[in-house]
Amino acid sequence: MGQERHLIIVDDDTAFRESLRTLMRAAHLFERISLFADADQFMRWAKSAPGAETLCDLVLMDLNMPRMNGLELLRAVKAQWPLTCVFMLTVYDEPAQVMAAVSGGADGYLLKGSDPETLLQDISQATRHGAGLSPGLTRTLIDAVRLLSPQPVAHPPSATLSARQVEILRALSEGQSYQEAAQGLNISLDTVRWHIRKIYGALEVQCAAQAVAKALTLRLI
Repeated sequence: MGQERHLIIVDDDTAFRESLRTLMRAAHLFERISLFADADQFMRWAKSAPGAETLCDLVLMDLNMPRMNGLELLRAVKAQWPLTCVFMLTVYDEPAQVMAAVSGGADGYLLKGSDPETLLQDISQATRHGAGLSPGLTRTLIDAVRLLSPQPVAHPPSATLSARQVEILRALSEGQSYQEAAQGLNISLDTVRWHIRKIYGALEVQCAAQAVAKALTLRLI
């Protein structure tokens, strides 16, 4: 029997927090669900957790919280537990906030007003085959890059990617998971992951969302 899948929800809205837990339990995506009312409460727990590069399978984190906000908490989590997958939760898809979240290492960006089916689809993808980018983030991310970086940025020497790597980035920008990109390009999942590591190195990024944002800014895709 495999290790239990663990979801953490950090949100100061009690009603939303509880409704999200109910939705996740009904979907049977996770065996363990932990709730935290704010960043301080979560960090006290996290610092007492066994040492590891990842705290759980997925953290759903509210962007707007009192005292330490979601962006500050995101940076703290990624600094100490870099492999932890973090999706930001917010009421509005404001471009500057999206870019700030992506720059901070967010793996996804979900709107609280999304219908339950959409939330489940995005969260489910985050748990499958190393999903590269939340579909719910893709359009907002593209719009944010176009708004905040309207002029092409000169390609640095390190940003040279192969044709295959550009194809993979384009697939991720369309909201595909690594598995879907592999199937669409008729290559193995391991090959996609190998190219992803090369892409991260070339673009000097740490996650798929950052890679797509950087590639859009550089007009590589």
